[in-house]
Parts: sequence; structure tokens; C-alpha cells
Amino acid sequence: MNDPEGSDMTDLAARLEQEGQRQGFSLPIHSPEGKYAATNAFLESDRGSFHVSTRADGSFHVDLWLPGVQIGYGEVTDVSALATALKGWQDGTPLRELQESWPGLPLTPNAIGHEEGHAVEATWQAMLQRARHIRLGDPDVTEAASAQPRLRVLFPFPSHGTLAFLRATRFPWPPNDLPSIATSDPGFSVYAPGYELIGKTETPHEAAALVVAHLPENCGPAHEGLWPGATEAAQ
Repeated sequence: MNDPEGSDMTDLAARLEQEGQRQGFSLPIHSPEGKYAATNAFLESDRGSFHVSTRADGSFHVDLWLPGVQIGYGEVTDVSALATALKGWQDGTPLRELQESWPGLPLTPNAIGHEEGHAVEATWQAMLQRARHIRLGDPDVTEAASAQPRLRVLFPFPSHGTLAFLRATRFPWPPNDLPSIATSDPGFSVYAPGYELIGKTETPHEAAALVVAHLPENCGPAHEGLWPGATEAAQ
């Protein structure tokens, strides 16, 4: 529920710091510069960024990032639980424990997988289950591709009607050298990097098989986390 005490405070960072003090801990909250300083606050730690902003209805929007990947976003209303979650984020409390203590924390379905090092399987499962708050492509393409063992170990990335297969689970991605599947009308198209057409198929299972036939040798499993040598993306 909304917190009436301190609700007249317009400075979000100050309000969160005050709530932390009320609970007996200190929160190193920062505000951005500019006209949105009073309504936005963030906590940076070694694990990533926890951003909070106020909404017109008095609720809060949260946005959580590990290096190179968004792992949570959504609306919350409980400022007490929010301050506790910020403290847990600061202390490095595992996401699984944070979610158990506060089920309202809006994590993406694959967030724990990203933190624990099984984001590939967690993402495939979320896509197959048509989970909320995750990229979803053509369900028939997802099912067909997931049935191919060589594709199932790569990181699936749906975007603009195309299902790409990546060698790492976080941005910035490694060089794109793998084929992708685009849903056409009718049928399906398989493209090499650079949008070069490999072939068209009538069914998604044929398209997935065509991708496998054009995979490089020693392709996969995908690297869990940032690609070695990649720099962290600006968030």
C-alpha cells in the first residue's frame, strides 16, 4: 500500500533515504541532474543499477539492470518493501532471496537465470510458456527452434518478427555470425548475417533445420554473461 507518512516529500531520494533510516540502515541513493532530479533516484552497486521513479498516481516505477541486461521493471506501491529491496540490492542479496522476501518485486521471468548463470534455459522456458515481461516471438518458431538441440544451447533473441540466436546472454553482443528465422507471409525465411537470404520454407520446423544446417562448427553453448572482451553497455 502507499505510505502516507512522508508522502508530502517531493524529493524521491530523500524519501527513500528516510525510509531506510526508519528501518535502521543507510541507503546511498543518488539523483540524476536536471529537471527530473526530484522524481528519480538510483542505487549503483557492483551488481548493477536499481532505478526508481515516481509516478503521478503516487506509485513507483522500478528498473533493474545487471551489467548488459535488464532484469526487472514495473510498478510498485510499497515504499517500505522498496527500501528493503534497495538495501538487499546494495548488500548483494541473491535475487531469489529478494523475490522470496518480496514477491511484488517485478523481476523478468529469466532474471534469476541471468544472475545464477542459466539464462539460456530460463529464457527458452519463459518464451515457450509465453511469460509476461519478456521478448516473445512467433510461438511456432520458438517451439520449432527449441526442439533443435544445437539451437537450444544458444541464446534466443526475438525482435521485429525475427528470431536470432546469439553466442552470449548479455549486451553488447558478440559479432553476429549465425543465421536467423523471419516469419514471412506465407512461410518462413532464413537469413545469414547481413540479411542475405539462405532460403524459404513452408514450416517453422523446416526453417529451424535450415538454420542448423548453416551453423558454424563448434557453435555453442552460448556464453553466460558478457562476451569475453566486451565492455559493459551503457544503461
